[in-house]
Amino acid sequence: MRVMVPGFIAMFISLVIAAGPRDAGDTRTPMKINLGVSMLNVLGNYLLIFGPGPFPTMG
Repeated sequence: MRVMVPGFIAMFISLVIAAGPRDAGDTRTPMKINLGVSMLNVLGNYLLIFGPGPFPTMG
């Protein structure tokens, strides 16, 4: 639980922040932000799984 709770907190904060603009009628801004975060997630996964360059290979 100690490992998972910080992730849950970050996910909760992200959902709350994205819900504000959606409730105000702006659905595009949260979608663009989530798309950017997803791209960073894929890039980070690639770098840490395969370890190109200075990044450690974590499998």
